[in-house]
Amino acid sequence: MDDSAFDAEMRTAQQLSVLSVTYPGWDIGIAHDESGLLWWATLRRPVTERMRASGVAEWVRQPDAIALAATLAWQTSLVHNARASEFWVPR
Repeated sequence: MDDSAFDAEMRTAQQLSVLSVTYPGWDIGIAHDESGLLWWATLRRPVTERMRASGVAEWVRQPDAIALAATLAWQTSLVHNARASEFWVPR
């Protein structure tokens, strides 16, 4: 393995580690498809109908770590907003 391949592999492992620590509510991994690497994440909790209606996805996939990070940030926001609305009681 040459240095550039080793560096790319180490960067991928580091990105995966950072995403996993940053988003502990998601199982995160990497798969290979015909276009190369495919980054994916699956929510570790059940998705309620209210969460689904708010746009929460049970799983997401993106072509790279940066796109997955952006998607997970958005999805995490949706999860928190949907969960908060489940406990909100109008007066």
